[in-house]
Amino acid sequence: MTREWAIVGYLAVPVVALLLFVLPAAWPRSWASPAELGAIVWENRAARMTLLLFCWWLGWHFLMPG
Repeated sequence: MTREWAIVGYLAVPVVALLLFVLPAAWPRSWASPAELGAIVWENRAARMTLLLFCWWLGWHFLMPG
C-alpha cells in the first residue's frame, strides 16, 4: 500500500463513520435534508462544477503515479 492510500484509508474511516452515524442524528429538523441539499448543489451549475473539479483533483492526486 502506498503512503497516499494509507492516508486516504485513515481519513476515510472517521469520515464515513461521521456521515453514517453522527450527522443523521445531529441534523436539525429545520434544515433541508442531506438529499435536498445534494439536489440543490447538483442544480447549481457553479457548485456542481466545483464539486466535479474537486473530485477530479482528488482522483488525479491519489491515483496518478509520481
